[in-house]
Amino acid sequence: MISKQDLFQGTTFNAQLQGAIYTDIVAMREWFPTIYPYQYQYPQYIAVLLQGTVQITIGGQDCPLPLSMVLPPNFPDLPPYATIPIPPGFPLKPSNGLQPNGTINTACFFQWIPRKSRLAQYVNAIIQYLSSNPPFTMADGLRLTPPKTSAPSSQGGSQYGGMQQQYPNQYQNQYSQYPNQYPQQSMPPKPQVNLAEIQEQAVVEAMSIVDDLNRKIMANEHQIMENKLVCDMADIINDVQTILNDHVSKSKEELKSLNAQPLPEVPIDPEIEQQLETRAKEETYDEVKEVLRETFLAQAITVDEYFQTVRDISKNHFRQVLLPSMSS
Repeated sequence: MISKQDLFQGTTFNAQLQGAIYTDIVAMREWFPTIYPYQYQYPQYIAVLLQGTVQITIGGQDCPLPLSMVLPPNFPDLPPYATIPIPPGFPLKPSNGLQPNGTINTACFFQWIPRKSRLAQYVNAIIQYLSSNPPFTMADGLRLTPPKTSAPSSQGGSQYGGMQQQYPNQYQNQYSQYPNQYPQQSMPPKPQVNLAEIQEQAVVEAMSIVDDLNRKIMANEHQIMENKLVCDMADIINDVQTILNDHVSKSKEELKSLNAQPLPEVPIDPEIEQQLETRAKEETYDEVKEVLRETFLAQAITVDEYFQTVRDISKNHFRQVLLPSMSS
């Protein structure tokens, strides 16, 4: 039998699960020793194939059944893709669990539980289903040449070696459209197993579970910290808003109180008031003269009009401003 290193070399299987997968293959061969694992080189990737013969019952008699299975890259999360390799024109009897091209729809009669179901259970379920739903007559089955029972080469040693090229790349699509019509089948009596292999498989699965739990714990811790920060920020914002609301309310009350108080009347000295009024008139007089000068420079008025206007406002300024201030 091919070694684990040679079987998985160049494949994309999870390195932490390769030991458990290999142990599962070894355990499956203890029940079905005529099924062999080997690599198959597709144009774009390397696959792990399980190929050989099993015995089904047709009319109370044993009949050899050629069986080929390919493990998807995400095995054991998804089950193998199984098929009966048949030559063109072979009279295959399709059923709910078997397509005319030989593809076995195991989802119809077997519920694969990710990382818990075993290959031996899977193969046994296929045998029981095809024994209850024979894919061909006894005569046709005896005429169907099965793959060799000796270990095949890495490129497929049987006359059906070329059929692996028919496998699709997306295995999961083969299982999503069929309901689980049959319960998971029981296993035949279990032979003696290798405790070291079982322990290795258990350790690998336990490590995978621990890693998954650690990732979930870290994700939850980050979420808890983020939630705490959000809650702290919300508390700070509420405190600041409360303080600001208090200040705003207090300021409104103070402003309302100030508006309610009348402004005090401040007496102004009559002399100062007279001086301010005189100064305002003088500033007005100067501004008028400046406007007249600019108007004259802009040639908007004649020289005579300019001087006449200046004399008029000067007389008026003297009578209304200068003369009263001198008399006082």
